[in-house]
Amino acid sequence: MKKTEPNLISNEQIAKERDWALVRESRPEDYDGSTRFDRMTPHDRLVWLDMSVDFVSRNARRTTSQ
Repeated sequence: MKKTEPNLISNEQIAKERDWALVRESRPEDYDGSTRFDRMTPHDRLVWLDMSVDFVSRNARRTTSQ
């Protein structure tokens, strides 16, 4: 007989829930396009881009499956 494991939440699921909590708490002015790339260093631009790609890739399946 196979032993069943408890229903564990993966790190990916925790990250998704954290991301969506931040989106729910955001305000319209957070999306007004004022990222100000012109004031960012090249490193900061890459960090921002990396975080954005990570968010989209982790959450793309969620929006298509709802």
